[in-house]
Amino acid sequence: MFVFGLDIGYSNLKLCFGETGETPKTAIHPAGAAPAERLPGNIRPGSGNEGFRVQVNGKSWAAGIHPSRFEIWERSLHPDYSHTDSYKALFYTALIMGERDEIDLLVTGLPVTQFDEKRESLTGEMQGEHTVAGKRTVKIKRVEIVPQPVGGFMDALANADADTTEMLAEGRVLVVDPGHFSFDWVLINGSALQKQSSGSSTEAMSAVLETAAAEISDDYGGRIEPDRIEQALQQGKNHVLLFGKKVDFAPYLDQASREVSLVAIEKLRTAMRKEVESIDAVIVPGGGAKWWVPITKELFPESRVISPDEPILANARGFFELGASG
Repeated sequence: MFVFGLDIGYSNLKLCFGETGETPKTAIHPAGAAPAERLPGNIRPGSGNEGFRVQVNGKSWAAGIHPSRFEIWERSLHPDYSHTDSYKALFYTALIMGERDEIDLLVTGLPVTQFDEKRESLTGEMQGEHTVAGKRTVKIKRVEIVPQPVGGFMDALANADADTTEMLAEGRVLVVDPGHFSFDWVLINGSALQKQSSGSSTEAMSAVLETAAAEISDDYGGRIEPDRIEQALQQGKNHVLLFGKKVDFAPYLDQASREVSLVAIEKLRTAMRKEVESIDAVIVPGGGAKWWVPITKELFPESRVISPDEPILANARGFFELGASG
């Protein structure tokens, strides 16, 4: 059975796909998508990443590149993201990258606060046959949608040693997922999702980038767009240019992430005030895991804090595991 784990984030597109019983392939691309006409011309041929080309509502779209590459285009940062043309363009890009004309099971996630409202409609939009390019169609036989942090739990469970597997399978496990737009959490008790102890907030990586950019501007003058820091991170850089000089943004990100994560996790603790004293483990997947782990350890000192290798891919890998084990 061919299973496709798909995590379409506000900042990155993450994939994990393959036949059950075989080692799956993974991929990460920036989550920028817009009509191809919004791409600027390049001064030098081949000097820019033009992304993947897909067809959305009869128009040519470019996807899988950073949003800053587009001209006169605003990226989607709102709760209706999963029903936008940008989301569909990234979905079609993922299907092209999957290298199959037929997918037996696609598993993806929604933020916790959007799950009940949008699961049914998104399932209907994803399932079936899709014309992703002029002469390319991909058929999806079945779609399963879960709350986003469930992917992080499944990924941790699939990669745990025997003692940790028992703790995750039988204990009270909190999954905190700091994404770009939302900070989601779920409580899993004995492998059962506790909806009443799950939730979301907007104190996420976008807030961290905005705070860091503002603090850099306060120190150096001028204006640093948060998108520039995000793009530098995706490119593996540790600096941005301001007035021709390299500014190391790492200390600003560290400080901003502490401020934002403290607010986010305190909101979580308030929402779960009857639960937080008896958590066996806290799993921290997602693109912001590096910055959220230290404050999580401080605020949950009695719990074991687990962050997976390549946490940005954790949800997609977990979605694949969920599909492959079903």
